[in-house]
Amino acid sequence: MNAARQAQETWRFSTLAQRSEVLLRLADLVEEHTQELAELESQNVGKPLAQALEENTITADNLRFFAAAARCLEGRPAGEYLDGYTSMLRGVPVGVVGQIAPWN
Repeated sequence: MNAARQAQETWRFSTLAQRSEVLLRLADLVEEHTQELAELESQNVGKPLAQALEENTITADNLRFFAAAARCLEGRPAGEYLDGYTSMLRGVPVGVVGQIAPWN
């Protein structure tokens, strides 16, 4: 929690463009390390490797969706940007968070 509070001191002054760039870089890193991340996920929870690989593709795409959304907050609030998956925006201020929100 202390790290989040410390990060807020600089992050809260970052521009939408800067926040978007961070998410785009994270998407690139997920793609660059897809195999390694999938193997770790498979070992960690016993998930089939093929499924873990597919999820990394979806993760990178979601990060890119939200990176674009950060620059265009008046855009569509929901849509299918990846076949079979719906992405959506929800504007609820919660403060500084690090969040993984599975909904399976």
